[in-house]
Amino acid sequence: MINLCALRQLIMDLHQVEDHLKVDVGVTFNEAAILCAIDTGYTEPAAIAKQMNLSPSRTSRLLTSVEAKKLINRKNSRVDKRVVHISLSQRGQKVLEQLHACDAKFPPYIEEAILKGTENADEQ
Repeated sequence: MINLCALRQLIMDLHQVEDHLKVDVGVTFNEAAILCAIDTGYTEPAAIAKQMNLSPSRTSRLLTSVEAKKLINRKNSRVDKRVVHISLSQRGQKVLEQLHACDAKFPPYIEEAILKGTENADEQ
């Protein structure tokens, strides 16, 4: 059975961390996740949507948001004009570096979960 009170606390804690990201780096969690996805090789909107488990329309809105902040570049494929390739702009690279260096203070239980998730990802 899910402890809804604990879940609510987790959501509140994550909102606080996101607020910290917005102030220090200028992006939301989802915008940061988009940048990370692009950095790890997901360069087409459909692939980004699938990797992030988002709808195509939500992904499109997020891409528009990070494009407005000049964090990404969109380029139509030369082979198929329907295909759009996404890449990080220089500014996007700098923001990604800031995200990696960000000292967002996570509650200990969230830090442990993140570290455990990172270890599991490294093993795969």
